[in-house]
Amino acid sequence: MLMTVATTVLGLMPLLFESGVGADLLARTAMPVVGGLWSCMFLTLLVLPAAYTISRRWEFARSDIQVANNEPLRS
Repeated sequence: MLMTVATTVLGLMPLLFESGVGADLLARTAMPVVGGLWSCMFLTLLVLPAAYTISRRWEFARSDIQVANNEPLRS
């Protein structure tokens, strides 16, 4: 994922800083692609694993409470 984002962003850099005919259109097209790639990488590598870890800890804490109260485990 990191290599894909890095190569794509590096490939789009010339479009972002071009100053020829039609460069304004290309820059307006390349900037959302770069931003989308960075945000997807951030979500995939940082936010989703953190959310999964928090949900698993909550689930384990909930199952420990049920076992302590002699309640049947629910899925």
